[in-house]
Amino acid sequence: MPNPQWPSPLFGGGTLPDSVLTGAQRGTLVEGKVSSDVDSGPPQVRKVFTAIPETLSFDLNLDSDAKARELLTFHDTTLAMGSLPFDWELPEDPGNTVVFIFLARPELTFADLGPIWRARVQLRTVPA
Repeated sequence: MPNPQWPSPLFGGGTLPDSVLTGAQRGTLVEGKVSSDVDSGPPQVRKVFTAIPETLSFDLNLDSDAKARELLTFHDTTLAMGSLPFDWELPEDPGNTVVFIFLARPELTFADLGPIWRARVQLRTVPA
């Protein structure tokens, strides 16, 4: 069974933004290499894992209550409280679909200017 898609106009349904260029922070959960001292010469370094999950944290600006509800419904209902993975083809990397899972439920705060919700989203990649 295929993974659900991020609900955006790019995927033919939904209204959530596609781009997360502003305020996005990437990181890794674990170090992907190990270093061993040897009797002489520089330490030997090798890979530990074939794939390393990355984290991605960003803020989404949602310009309506309906979009805020759509994000929470996607997390709570479609993804069973964020326990299921989903696919997202980021506009910053066209043609490359990445599998993500939520690290936490999106945190919504009401912005001061106009009817805008700011959602803090924390995701982790699911290595293939």
